[in-house]
Amino acid sequence: TFTIPAGVANINTTIKQFGTGSMWGNTGGGYIQTTTSSSSMDVGNGDFTVEGWVYIPAARANNQTADIIVNNKSQGLGIRFGPTYNNTSANSFNNISVFARSGTDGPYANITWPRDQWNHFVAQRNANATGQQYSFWVNGTKLTISGGGDLNAQNFANVGTGPLTIGNYNSGGTTDENLRGMYVDELTVAKGIARYDTVGNIVVPVYSFNVDAYTGILMHMDGTSGSTTFTNATS
Repeated sequence: TFTIPAGVANINTTIKQFGTGSMWGNTGGGYIQTTTSSSSMDVGNGDFTVEGWVYIPAARANNQTADIIVNNKSQGLGIRFGPTYNNTSANSFNNISVFARSGTDGPYANITWPRDQWNHFVAQRNANATGQQYSFWVNGTKLTISGGGDLNAQNFANVGTGPLTIGNYNSGGTTDENLRGMYVDELTVAKGIARYDTVGNIVVPVYSFNVDAYTGILMHMDGTSGSTTFTNATS
């Protein structure tokens, strides 16, 4: 079960990629989080694939990061649109990165996000890869790792408690890392599998996702306009 701890977050049925709706987080701090700790994003030290669709309005500022999805346990995995967990410098929105909720920076890639359109993104770990284990794609194009920390040895372990958040990390309602007017659709986390070949570009999905044996989270963001009910399809 997801709640809305701060600001406004609801289903928008006008701007959507698939299905009947998308999640919209307002400019003043809207995000959603689970009511209890969740194992849905406990990926450990193995493979994972986080992917989804984001719509970024032209008016959205560049000088604020956006945490797309975060497991708020002490070693939890987080995906951020921004360079690193500890860097909130100006223009830092034009990146995609991985971090550990303990405060450990991971790798990031630079990307000037296209505005007023839906963008497909993938953040993936292939734990058996030689060298860099992490890869990022936006709209099918593989991005070059630009910097950040080395998380090859990171175990995103099931340690401690904390909610799973979409649109921010669990920080008492701060707006510094929230969606700020962005829309999110078809957000999914796969545990124990790197779904994409790490060499080269990928084919962007043209359909909504289905639950399989690896799916920990799948948020279709479907519903009626203005609804505040968000459901994980694996539940």
